Amino acid sequence: NSWHIFKGDIFAYFQDPSSTDSTEITFTFGQSGDIPIPGNFDPQEYSFLPAFFRPSDSTYHIGLTRPDGTVEEIAVIPFKSNAFTFQGGDIPFPPAHYFGNEYARQVAIYRPSTAQWFIFNIKSVLGPTQYEAEPLPPFTIQISKSGDIPVPGDYEGNGITQPAVFQPSTGSWLVGDLSGNLTRKIPSSLAVLSEDFMLPPENYQGRRPPFISKKVFAVFRPSTSYWYLLDLAGNISNSFPVGTPGPAPAIPAPGNYNYPGANVVQAVVFSGGYWSKFKDIVHGGS
Repeated sequence: NSWHIFKGDIFAYFQDPSSTDSTEITFTFGQSGDIPIPGNFDPQEYSFLPAFFRPSDSTYHIGLTRPDGTVEEIAVIPFKSNAFTFQGGDIPFPPAHYFGNEYARQVAIYRPSTAQWFIFNIKSVLGPTQYEAEPLPPFTIQISKSGDIPVPGDYEGNGITQPAVFQPSTGSWLVGDLSGNLTRKIPSSLAVLSEDFMLPPENYQGRRPPFISKKVFAVFRPSTSYWYLLDLAGNISNSFPVGTPGPAPAIPAPGNYNYPGANVVQAVVFSGGYWSKFKDIVHGGS
């Protein structure tokens, strides 16, 4: 339940710890057993907030960091009329646009044991910091089954998140709508291993000319520290190493770390207390 947030250029800090370009803030928010899901819970704002899901009472807790390094809990989001009970193994996701309304946020929970999706609309009921999560009917994407890996994301490039899974038994992504209808089945040209991390489509293609913005899948393989990018037809479009394989577990942490306001995501790996990134896929560099 300890959070570490870096202000400024996190990578300038790691290259030169004495640099004033970055400051680490450490604070405690939550308790043992809470699941961190930082995200943008306020449709009127653009900043991410520290947040977690508490399985013991099925509530979302949202915090706000202060300049002195403390954090204030600004909202607790329960499920409307106790409409949902968390089960062991359930996977909560940060807020996203599962509808077309840009001024709304939804949260999703995926249940691997039954391949079910639970989507909840976050509604304000008493004021700007009082919310409740209103459930939609649960659903399972057609032909999805237990053991599939959830990878919700924007598969159409329209800013709307869709429920989706990667199905190891068929080597395909299954994309659905909020009624469970299968809208796309995308076979992978990459032979996926059990160790691989399956990541949702993002813009990894760089922000400089030629300003490629088409989203691609990413697969990260810890044993080789390789990233594989696949287009939305499932074909490999690029592959490259980030970091050095080692004894410490390697965890992919893609995100926009250097380009404020730009719709671009960088391939980043955290391992053994160190961060490694690939600077720009179009122009190369690490």
